[in-house]
Amino acid sequence: AYGGSYDVTNHLATGDTGDKPLFKLVFRGTDILVDATKTSSSGRAAVYVDGVLKATIDLYAAATTYKARVFDSATLSDGIHTLTIKATGAKAAASTGTSVSLDQVTLK
Repeated sequence: AYGGSYDVTNHLATGDTGDKPLFKLVFRGTDILVDATKTSSSGRAAVYVDGVLKATIDLYAAATTYKARVFDSATLSDGIHTLTIKATGAKAAASTGTSVSLDQVTLK
């Protein structure tokens, strides 16, 4: 969403028989940072590094916030890693939806 560009995937929390949408990136490095847009209609996403659940992030915010830092892998061994972020279909009670919007991924 940052800079006015969107890549949109829709997912229904109920009644959808397909896989939940996900973002996947294979990279070489020692750290990965994820920035996302937080909104009143955002939901939660699960963050995996090398197939291991590292965090569940809640992208709900009463006021829209762009480029909010939502994940930092901390130090990884220097090598090839896989980042996967999956929409869970869950949300905070105050949220009006379950959208997940990523703004930027930074590799170190």
